[in-house]
Amino acid sequence: MNICEICGNSFERGPKSGHKVTCSPKCSSLRSAKKCNEKRKGNKEYLEKRSKNKKIKEYMYNYARRPEVLKKRAEQSRNNRKEGKFTGWSLTAWSNSVKANYNYTCSSCGATENLQAHHLFSRKDFPELADLETNGICLCKNCHYTLHLHIGREA
Repeated sequence: MNICEICGNSFERGPKSGHKVTCSPKCSSLRSAKKCNEKRKGNKEYLEKRSKNKKIKEYMYNYARRPEVLKKRAEQSRNNRKEGKFTGWSLTAWSNSVKANYNYTCSSCGATENLQAHHLFSRKDFPELADLETNGICLCKNCHYTLHLHIGREA
């Protein structure tokens, strides 16, 4: 009989278990985590790297929320719209407003799940119409795919 290093329960080693010191896979994973944490506690390099990474993440988080950065992002978004580029948050907002206009139901089959917004006039050919809610229709994923098969463009 052997005693588990983690929980203290007694257990028998099987013929192929070798130098088994835990009674179950759960105790074995706890033992591995405990050993790993013990190694990390004494490892100055690991602790320095971890604190450095944490400082970098905090800096980036705070940097992204500075007023000048937010203004720059808003200006980039306005410039993208002037150039006909319509991506990111503005596309998501447009999509959500189109879905709301159709009461979150597919205008083709009436489904209420897996909804997508479709541009009636393509963003590529008519960039000035890209962000108009009236240039959109709400379709479920299947109907949207079928529509694109008929018009010959990828969704």
